[in-house]
Amino acid sequence: MDTYAQQLRSERRWNRIRIVAVAALLPVVAVAAFIAHASSDIPALPYLLVLIWLFAVLDVAYRVRSLRCPRCQKTFAVAGWWSPMRGRKCVHCALELDVQS
Repeated sequence: MDTYAQQLRSERRWNRIRIVAVAALLPVVAVAAFIAHASSDIPALPYLLVLIWLFAVLDVAYRVRSLRCPRCQKTFAVAGWWSPMRGRKCVHCALELDVQS
């Protein structure tokens, strides 16, 4: 069985991936627009890339929302499908994300 620290490390990793995916959206689209402008062979490249990137961001966000707390086995970041994502504590049992043991 995984320890709290191992499971929470996975939670932190997916949070970082989510942040990078959202932050990289604009630079990726800008590069694709530049390439499409320079080459008229693929004028729909920026739109296609935005669509693919948004699906990737939605997939990562879903994974972050559905990760389970190692203590209470409920979703770590959300109380239900209607609630916004919380950050550093489990919304159910208040387990800290930065637990070391």
